[in-house]
Amino acid sequence: MTPVVYGLGMVLFLLGVVLSVAVQAFWDHRVGYLGIAEVVAAVLAADDVRSLGSPLDVDDVLAADAWARDRAEQTLARASDVDGEARGAQLR
Repeated sequence: MTPVVYGLGMVLFLLGVVLSVAVQAFWDHRVGYLGIAEVVAAVLAADDVRSLGSPLDVDDVLAADAWARDRAEQTLARASDVDGEARGAQLR
């Protein structure tokens, strides 16, 4: 997977995207309440994201959105595979 390039201002955007995916997973009973934070932390701590200070264009923003949504779904799927249900689901 090609690393996503983002600047400091993009962090809040990525947080919002990942949070929306994780909260939807909570409402769909795919993850427990505490699992929301675990998904967000795992995605934002990903090692395939490079941070550059250069200006972004629309294509960069769309690529970051797609990457964050995909990574959040992968994180949810991995947690389900390991735990038998999404991490944090037993804490509902």
